[in-house]
Parts: sequence; structure tokens; C-alpha cells
Amino acid sequence: MRSVLLPMGVRGLLGLLGAVVALLICLRGIPSRIGHLTNRTFDSVATFGFALLQLGIFCVLWLRHIPLHADIPAYYLPQARLVLAGKVPYVDFPSSYQPLHAYLDAFALHLWNSEYSLLLVAIVCCVAGFPFWMYAMRRWLPEPETRCAALLVMMQPVLLWNIAADGRNDGILFLLLGVAAALVARKDFAAGMAATAPLVVVKFLPILLLPQFLAAARKRTLWLTGAAVLPVCVFGWVLYLGGDILIPLKAEGGIATAGGAPYAWTALTGIPVSTAVSNAILLVAYLVVLVWLVRAALRVRQDSDRMRVLFFGVLALMLVLLFFSKKSYPVYLIPVAFPLAACILHARRRGNRLAAWVYAVLLMLSMVQSSVWYSVMGMVSAPALHAAFIAGNGAAVMEMIPMVVPAICYLYLLVIALREPTSTCVVD
Repeated sequence: MRSVLLPMGVRGLLGLLGAVVALLICLRGIPSRIGHLTNRTFDSVATFGFALLQLGIFCVLWLRHIPLHADIPAYYLPQARLVLAGKVPYVDFPSSYQPLHAYLDAFALHLWNSEYSLLLVAIVCCVAGFPFWMYAMRRWLPEPETRCAALLVMMQPVLLWNIAADGRNDGILFLLLGVAAALVARKDFAAGMAATAPLVVVKFLPILLLPQFLAAARKRTLWLTGAAVLPVCVFGWVLYLGGDILIPLKAEGGIATAGGAPYAWTALTGIPVSTAVSNAILLVAYLVVLVWLVRAALRVRQDSDRMRVLFFGVLALMLVLLFFSKKSYPVYLIPVAFPLAACILHARRRGNRLAAWVYAVLLMLSMVQSSVWYSVMGMVSAPALHAAFIAGNGAAVMEMIPMVVPAICYLYLLVIALREPTSTCVVD
């Protein structure tokens, strides 16, 4: 039990520190010395500081020979070794990830035959994505808010821990979506390629965000042409070899976790939600939100408005997944870390101080939610948690907080993200 509680305590402390820093930045702004730096100097310092934080955590793990956990030893490393042995994903072995994921890990493993090389892949990608997101944000936000958002992302505990300590492939998503956002107002063909690259390199999750990138593009036919290149080539290659490109969906479709509204609803009421009902509600919610956002995107003409709707749109669509899906993980916040920070700062500028506090609470609870559910609670079902809660079990009462409150935070932020694009759009 001590081996479980110690890292959980570290995560909890990191979450608390991140929440305090976030509140200071959101409510008090940035120090004047930072505000006086030139854009180039600030970008260099911020990116370098971001890299130092990531590599600092990495060095502690590496130098102390602390064994890695989570997905690296369980999935990334074994699949990379299979590729190095000449096996092909989807053909010779199943995978929950996209076809090129194991090849990227295999390349890193070929350069450095250590599990820590896969951790470095996530860190390098995440750091490389930082300046792209900053560039994209400057096309919408004023400079002071851009710098505040950069500092919020630098110190976001969910991102720091899950990338630098766990090596989650969400760091690759962070890079590819950042590149797509940076290109969407300039080079539609390249933006389309970057936006669909996660579908062949990482996982299917970003497919939910693609319609919003398409709506933000200026030449949508050109964007679609670029978007089709990588999926057609890679999945065509897999089909040619006789592989099943739907393996990830079949492997992940039945997974349910704590964190979203379905689990929270059952834990509070005791009324179970079937997978079919949950999926139907998720689909309807996604389509309603998508229509709302695409309508807003199609009505704007100026690049600044286009980028604003893009940022709020990708955040809203990810929050729909986090709130309505039976499979909900806090790490899904990583690819939209910059849009989330921008949303909080924009709400603060419009006089909404509560958004900053909701963001801080979400950061704290997101750091421990999955660990509490997987380890301390032993992946307890929502009905079982409800029964213990009704019986007055003290542990169940405490466990209910990180299981239910994040879902409330997701819903609150979703409302903000949906309200802002249509309330401030410039209509032609």
C-alpha cells in the first residue's frame, strides 16, 4: 500500500501546486518583467523552461533507475520490439494504437535500447509542439493573454506528469494538433495533413476534432485533399497486407472508466447506464455541439475570429467526450491544453472569475482521479460505489469527490466553450 500511496501523494502535491500557480496567473496576470520581454525572447525562454521541467522529471526517473509504468511497459515497449522483430501491426499482432505508432517507438528503441527512449519520444514531441501552439494563439489572443496561457500550460500538472513521468502518447497529439492549428490560417493542404496525422500515428481520438479544423480552413477542398493523403496511404497499405484497420475500435469500444457523467450518474443515483444508451447520448451530444460550432465557424471571415472559434471548438468537442463518454481519462486534456488555458483566460477577461477556480479544482482532482480508481478503489463499479456511499462508508464519501466533481467541471467548461464563439463572432 505504501508503494501506491507515495506516488499518489506526489501527484496530489503536484496537482495542488499547479492549481495555486494557475490561480495566481489567471487572477493576477504575469509579472511585469515577463511582459516586457520581446516575443522572440519570451518564446525562447518559455520553450526552454518547458523543456527543463519535462527533462527534470525524466532525469530523476532515469538517474534513479525508477521502473516506468502505465502504457510504456504494458503496450508501447512490447509492440516496438515486435516491429523490430519484423512484425507488422494489425497484421501480425493487434494494437489499440494506429499503425505507425509502434514504428515510431521502434525507431526510438533502435537508437537507444531502453524503455526511457520511449519516454523521451513523448517529451520531445510535447516540447516541439509548444511554439506551434503559441504561434496559433497569437493569431487570436492579445500578447499578455498569450503569455499567460503559455505559463499555464508550462505548469499544468496533468501534462507534466503524464508526459514526463508516464510518457503518454498524448504528447504526440499535442505536437500534431499544434502544427495543424498553426497552419490552418496559412497553408490548408499542410494543415489537413497535420490534423489527420494522429489517425495514422497515435490513435483515433482526434477524429472527433477534424470537422472543426475543416470548418476553420479557408480553402476546404484543399484541406480535405491534404487530410486524405496520410490515412489513404497508411490504411491502404495495411489493407493490402490483409490487416484489420478497425482493430483499435474493437479493442477500445467496450472499455468503461470512472470520470465521465455515466459513472458519476450511477455512483450518485445507483441507476446504471448501459453502453448502448451511453453511446447514443454521446453521439447526439457530439452532433449537436458540432453543428453549433460549425455554424459559428462558417459565419466568420477574419482570421482572428476563425482561430478563436477553432480553439473553443476543439476544446468543446474534447469536453463532450470527457463528460458524456463511458471511457473518460484526464489525459485527454493534454492535446487541448492551450485551448483550455485560452478559454479560462478569455472567460476571466470577460469578468468570469469562477472559471479560474473550476480550472484549479479540475487540475487537482485530475492528478489523482485515475490513480485512486485503478489502485485504491480497485476499479470499483459505479453501483458498488453508490452502495457504499449510501451505507455511509467514509472512504466511499471521500472517493466520490474525485470520481464526480471532475465531470461537473467538464460540463461547466463545456458551457463556457460553447457560449464564447457565438457571442463574439464577427459576422460578415
